[in-house]
Amino acid sequence: VLAFGIPAALFLFPAGLLADKWDRKKQLILAQSVAVLAAFGLAIMMTLDLASFWIGCAFAFVLGSTVAFTNPARQSLIPMLVPRRLLLNAIVLGSLSMNTSRLIAPGISGFLMFAIGVNAALFFIGSWLFVGIFSLLAIRIPVQSELNPEPEGQPAPKKPEREGVFTMLGGGLVFLWQTKPLMVLM
Repeated sequence: VLAFGIPAALFLFPAGLLADKWDRKKQLILAQSVAVLAAFGLAIMMTLDLASFWIGCAFAFVLGSTVAFTNPARQSLIPMLVPRRLLLNAIVLGSLSMNTSRLIAPGISGFLMFAIGVNAALFFIGSWLFVGIFSLLAIRIPVQSELNPEPEGQPAPKKPEREGVFTMLGGGLVFLWQTKPLMVLM
């Protein structure tokens, strides 16, 4: 659990910055591809009886890293997929689907671990991550003007200039420090 959780603390800000600077869909696909390889790799090592505690920790770190990079990209992708008027509904549905998978997947994995072995649970996890990649490939991200057209007669707002990574990181930390409820949550 520690090896899985450490990347969330280490990579939270860099992953969020990457999601702001890079294509979010590509970030999700890349992170999930690494997760698929890690899950299948560990499953194969378990099947061949080559895994050890430290190998398990290393794979947990890799899988935790992929989670750290998928969460900000996934959360920031939602507003790009739905019109502004449906955004709250989309956020609730996204949260509901994540929480549902957090309830159901461990039950299925636990049953597979009991009935077949740990390697079966890892193959199951890797397979579902693989399905997730195909789902991501099927997503078409609309142009923002398609989702939220400007009212007639009003010019489109200018795009803000891109800031540097360290400027964005510093600005985020200052905002966090100045927003006490968020600081408490962190």
